[in-house]
Amino acid sequence: MQAGLSFFDKKAPTIAIRSLFDKYDTNGNGKLEEKEMQTLLEGDLGLDREQSWVYFLLLDKNGDHDISFEEFTDWLRSEEHFEVLHDKDKFRSLSKAYNYFKSFDTDSSDTLDRAQFERMMKFFGHETINMDKAFAKMDKDENGAVSFWEFMVWLKWIPNFTD
Repeated sequence: MQAGLSFFDKKAPTIAIRSLFDKYDTNGNGKLEEKEMQTLLEGDLGLDREQSWVYFLLLDKNGDHDISFEEFTDWLRSEEHFEVLHDKDKFRSLSKAYNYFKSFDTDSSDTLDRAQFERMMKFFGHETINMDKAFAKMDKDENGAVSFWEFMVWLKWIPNFTD
Protein backbone atom coordinates (compact mmCIF):
# COMPACT_ATOMS: atom_id res chain seq x y z
CA MET A 1 0.00 0.00 0.00
CA GLN A 2 2.88 2.40 0.64
CA ALA A 3 3.80 2.61 -3.03
CA GLY A 4 0.33 3.83 -3.84
CA LEU A 5 0.70 6.86 -1.60
CA SER A 6 2.97 8.55 -4.13
CA PHE A 7 0.06 9.58 -6.36
CA PHE A 8 -1.68 11.46 -3.53
CA ASP A 9 -0.68 15.06 -4.10
CA LYS A 10 -2.75 18.18 -3.61
CA LYS A 11 -0.92 19.76 -6.56
CA ALA A 12 -1.20 16.82 -8.95
CA PRO A 13 -2.10 18.12 -12.39
CA THR A 14 -5.58 17.26 -13.59
CA ILE A 15 -4.12 15.53 -16.64
CA ALA A 16 -2.15 13.12 -14.40
CA ILE A 17 -5.25 12.38 -12.33
CA ARG A 18 -7.27 11.86 -15.54
CA SER A 19 -4.65 9.43 -16.81
CA LEU A 20 -4.79 7.43 -13.58
CA PHE A 21 -8.60 7.51 -13.58
CA ASP A 22 -8.73 6.34 -17.20
CA LYS A 23 -6.32 3.47 -16.40
CA TYR A 24 -8.88 2.00 -14.00
CA ASP A 25 -11.98 2.95 -16.01
CA THR A 26 -11.62 -0.19 -18.07
CA ASN A 27 -15.10 -0.08 -19.57
CA GLY A 28 -14.68 3.58 -20.56
CA ASN A 29 -17.98 4.78 -19.07
CA GLY A 30 -16.41 7.74 -17.25
CA LYS A 31 -17.00 6.24 -13.80
CA LEU A 32 -15.11 3.83 -11.62
CA GLU A 33 -17.43 1.00 -10.71
CA GLU A 34 -16.92 -1.30 -7.73
CA LYS A 35 -14.82 -3.87 -9.66
CA GLU A 36 -12.62 -1.16 -11.14
CA MET A 37 -12.04 0.43 -7.73
CA GLN A 38 -11.43 -3.03 -6.30
CA THR A 39 -8.57 -3.43 -8.79
CA LEU A 40 -7.06 -0.15 -7.59
CA LEU A 41 -7.69 -0.55 -3.87
CA GLU A 42 -7.00 -4.26 -3.47
CA GLY A 43 -4.85 -5.21 -6.42
CA ASP A 44 -2.61 -2.17 -6.61
CA LEU A 45 -2.82 -0.59 -3.15
CA GLY A 46 -3.03 -3.78 -1.08
CA LEU A 47 -6.24 -3.24 0.89
CA ASP A 48 -8.14 -6.32 1.99
CA ARG A 49 -11.72 -6.90 0.82
CA GLU A 50 -13.41 -5.37 3.89
CA GLN A 51 -11.17 -2.29 3.80
CA SER A 52 -11.75 -1.92 0.08
CA TRP A 53 -15.55 -2.10 0.37
CA VAL A 54 -15.80 0.36 3.26
CA TYR A 55 -13.36 2.71 1.57
CA PHE A 56 -15.29 2.49 -1.70
CA LEU A 57 -18.42 3.61 0.16
CA LEU A 58 -16.51 6.51 1.70
CA LEU A 59 -15.34 7.68 -1.71
CA ASP A 60 -18.81 7.27 -3.23
CA LYS A 61 -20.15 10.52 -1.80
CA ASN A 62 -23.59 10.34 -3.41
CA GLY A 63 -24.09 6.60 -2.93
CA ASP A 64 -24.61 5.79 -6.62
CA HIS A 65 -22.11 2.87 -6.56
CA ASP A 66 -19.74 4.66 -8.94
CA ILE A 67 -16.77 6.91 -8.30
CA SER A 68 -16.98 9.94 -10.54
CA PHE A 69 -13.89 11.75 -11.78
CA GLU A 70 -14.74 14.57 -9.36
CA GLU A 71 -14.97 12.19 -6.39
CA PHE A 72 -11.70 10.56 -7.47
CA THR A 73 -9.95 13.94 -7.85
CA ASP A 74 -11.23 15.17 -4.47
CA TRP A 75 -9.89 12.00 -2.88
CA LEU A 76 -6.43 12.17 -4.46
CA ARG A 77 -6.04 15.85 -3.71
CA SER A 78 -7.23 15.46 -0.11
CA GLU A 79 -3.90 13.92 0.94
CA GLU A 80 -5.97 11.61 3.17
CA HIS A 81 -3.53 8.69 2.79
CA PHE A 82 -5.88 6.02 4.19
CA GLU A 83 -5.75 7.47 7.72
CA VAL A 84 -9.09 5.85 8.56
CA LEU A 85 -7.67 2.43 7.69
CA HIS A 86 -4.22 2.52 9.30
CA ASP A 87 -5.43 2.58 12.91
CA LYS A 88 -7.08 -0.78 13.70
CA ASP A 89 -9.31 0.75 16.41
CA LYS A 90 -10.51 3.48 14.04
CA PHE A 91 -11.19 0.94 11.33
CA ARG A 92 -13.07 -1.29 13.78
CA SER A 93 -15.21 1.73 14.76
CA LEU A 94 -15.73 2.59 11.09
CA SER A 95 -16.84 -0.98 10.37
CA LYS A 96 -19.20 -0.88 13.34
CA ALA A 97 -20.70 2.39 12.07
CA TYR A 98 -21.14 0.80 8.65
CA ASN A 99 -22.97 -2.17 10.20
CA TYR A 100 -25.30 0.20 12.07
CA PHE A 101 -25.88 2.16 8.86
CA LYS A 102 -26.63 -1.04 6.92
CA SER A 103 -29.10 -2.23 9.56
CA PHE A 104 -31.32 0.74 8.63
CA ASP A 105 -30.69 0.38 4.88
CA THR A 106 -33.59 -2.03 4.44
CA ASP A 107 -33.54 -1.88 0.62
CA SER A 108 -29.75 -2.58 0.38
CA SER A 109 -29.16 0.60 -1.63
CA ASP A 110 -26.17 1.66 0.52
CA THR A 111 -28.07 4.89 1.18
CA LEU A 112 -30.81 5.90 3.61
CA ASP A 113 -34.01 7.43 2.35
CA ARG A 114 -35.98 9.83 4.56
CA ALA A 115 -37.95 7.08 6.37
CA GLN A 116 -34.86 4.93 6.98
CA PHE A 117 -33.00 8.00 8.24
CA GLU A 118 -35.79 8.80 10.68
CA ARG A 119 -35.82 5.23 12.04
CA MET A 120 -32.06 5.43 12.56
CA MET A 121 -32.22 8.80 14.30
CA LYS A 122 -34.99 7.58 16.62
CA PHE A 123 -32.99 4.44 17.39
CA PHE A 124 -30.09 6.63 18.49
CA GLY A 125 -32.38 8.67 20.75
CA HIS A 126 -32.99 11.69 18.53
CA GLU A 127 -36.79 11.46 18.36
CA THR A 128 -37.34 15.11 19.35
CA ILE A 129 -35.25 16.74 16.62
CA ASN A 130 -36.67 18.29 13.47
CA MET A 131 -36.19 15.32 11.11
CA ASP A 132 -36.67 17.37 7.94
CA LYS A 133 -33.98 19.82 8.98
CA ALA A 134 -31.61 17.07 10.16
CA PHE A 135 -32.09 15.08 6.93
CA ALA A 136 -31.52 18.18 4.78
CA LYS A 137 -28.33 18.96 6.69
CA MET A 138 -26.95 15.45 6.27
CA ASP A 139 -28.00 15.08 2.60
CA LYS A 140 -25.24 17.37 1.34
CA ASP A 141 -25.81 16.72 -2.37
CA GLU A 142 -29.59 17.06 -1.98
CA ASN A 143 -30.33 13.85 -3.86
CA GLY A 144 -32.96 12.65 -1.36
CA ALA A 145 -30.74 10.00 0.20
CA VAL A 146 -27.99 9.91 2.80
CA SER A 147 -24.89 8.05 1.66
CA PHE A 148 -22.50 6.34 4.05
CA TRP A 149 -19.97 9.11 3.32
CA GLU A 150 -22.50 11.82 4.25
CA PHE A 151 -23.32 9.92 7.44
CA MET A 152 -19.65 9.63 8.41
CA VAL A 153 -18.93 13.31 7.65
CA TRP A 154 -21.94 14.23 9.79
CA LEU A 155 -20.53 12.13 12.64
CA LYS A 156 -17.15 13.83 12.05
CA TRP A 157 -15.50 10.41 11.94
CA ILE A 158 -13.77 10.91 8.60
CA PRO A 159 -12.25 13.84 6.79
CA ASN A 160 -14.30 15.64 4.21
CA PHE A 161 -12.27 14.77 1.09
CA THR A 162 -13.15 18.13 -0.46
CA ASP A 163 -11.40 20.15 2.26
